[in-house]
Amino acid sequence: MGTVLITGANHGLGLALTQAFLQAGWQVIAVTRGEELSTHPNLRNEPCDLAKGEEIAALTSRLHGVPIDVLVNNAAVYDSASADDAMATTDHAQLVNVFAVNAVAPKMLADALVPNLQAGTSKLVVTMSSGMGTYAAFEQYHAQHWAYSASKAAVNYAMVSFAELHGDIKSTLVNPGWMQTTMGGNSAVLKPEESAAAIFDLIANHPDKLPIAQLVDYTGEKMNF
Repeated sequence: MGTVLITGANHGLGLALTQAFLQAGWQVIAVTRGEELSTHPNLRNEPCDLAKGEEIAALTSRLHGVPIDVLVNNAAVYDSASADDAMATTDHAQLVNVFAVNAVAPKMLADALVPNLQAGTSKLVVTMSSGMGTYAAFEQYHAQHWAYSASKAAVNYAMVSFAELHGDIKSTLVNPGWMQTTMGGNSAVLKPEESAAAIFDLIANHPDKLPIAQLVDYTGEKMNF
């Protein structure tokens, strides 16, 4: 058991991961935009709008001196209401927000929490990526939703860069699969709880299947960028 920080912990995969870690006896730091989760004794609620650098700085200041074993960069936003909406946004502010949350924030947060991670035991950063962020799986739908796809390709690069710059901390990328969430849409085949259970198992029991600076799916199978 250890301490895990999970961003986007109030819904979808983030909530399912929070529940999985709590059930296993871990201490969970749940980062949301201000939504309070349950009052579980092992749960610490922390508000943070990850699109704002000053809020990331404030969060890391509140966590000064707190050892963190695992950082799970899970929070993300889509470039339309859901995967069922073929019309991706063309609004400049919304496009910038997609990149701020999906690509910039994970790297900024990981950088800011280096002392916390170094004080932990696992020293592991797991960042949720997507098959849409790979050239290997490129298709027309991905091109239509270029902002989300490009933001995930960018976070791949960002977190590989983190791994290069912080050799004492393991940084890996995970594609959680096509899930039945607000973002995933109605045709998704995977329940968030299924993906969360598999990802938890990788982190807690099979960290050897989480290679440094590489992308795997939620079962630990290697994927190409």
